[in-house]
Amino acid sequence: MIPVKIVIDGDIPRGKLFIGMAKGQMQRLRRSMSFQKLREGFNTTTPFPGVVVQCWRSHSLEVINIYVEPVGGAGGVAQPKPEQWKECLCVPHFSFGIVILVTPEKPADDADPEDIAAYNEFLLGGERFTYSINLCNTRRYILYENVYSAGWEKYNVGQYVLVSMGNDDPIGSYDCERRCLLQEPEFEVFIVSPLHALGKMKKWQYWTK
Repeated sequence: MIPVKIVIDGDIPRGKLFIGMAKGQMQRLRRSMSFQKLREGFNTTTPFPGVVVQCWRSHSLEVINIYVEPVGGAGGVAQPKPEQWKECLCVPHFSFGIVILVTPEKPADDADPEDIAAYNEFLLGGERFTYSINLCNTRRYILYENVYSAGWEKYNVGQYVLVSMGNDDPIGSYDCERRCLLQEPEFEVFIVSPLHALGKMKKWQYWTK
C-alpha cells in the first residue's frame, strides 16, 4: 500500500490539527468503498466554517486535502473569500477539468460550404483537436488553452475530463513531490487523458462558494 499523501493549504499550522480527523475520514471512505466494491471514491466534509477536508482514493493511491482559511479580521475571525472558488480534484500528475472550447468547432449544417469543407479536411488530415479547459488547482479553476487530445478522440464543451502532462516534458519533470499537476515548475504541455471514471466525473466538481 502506498502511504496516504496529505496536502495542507491555507493556514498550515491549524491545518495540521485536522490530520487525525482526516485520517478517520479516509478510513470511513475505505470501508464504504469495500462495502460497495468500488475501486475509486471520494468524500468531503466541512467540520468547521472555513475548513474543508477531502479524501480521494483510487486503487492503491490515497490523497487527503486539508484547507483552512487563514485567520484575519477583528477577533481573529476567518474572513470569507471575495471571489468564487470550487473544491475539485488535483493530484500530482492528473487534474480535473471542464471543456470550455473545442478547436476547430464543428460548423452548423447551414454554414458556409467552405467552412464545412475546411472542417472535413481537418478530420481527414490526422490532426488533433485542441481545447480550452478550466483546470483544477485543488481550490480554483484556471483556464488553460491549447490542451491536446491524447489521441484523435474528440471531447465536447461542458464535458468533464482528466488532464495530464504531455510527453514533450523532460523526464526530470515527472517528480512525485508535487502536490498538484498545476504546481510549479509547470509542465509545458497538457493533454486530455483517455481515462474516465464512468458515473463519477461530476462528483469531482463540488460547489461554488
